[in-house]
Amino acid sequence: MRLGYAIATVAAVLIATTLTICLSGAVTRCNSEYGGAKATIMSWVAPRTVVCH
Repeated sequence: MRLGYAIATVAAVLIATTLTICLSGAVTRCNSEYGGAKATIMSWVAPRTVVCH
């Protein structure tokens, strides 16, 4: 019984975290494509420069 609650709790936390990240706008077209890590870091270094095309 405890294992079922543990699995349900972990699943609920994972779903809530994923929804929070996706709905917050943290994942955009600029940082979710190939080379997205570089685009994200460049947006932190030079926020006014448009990195994605």
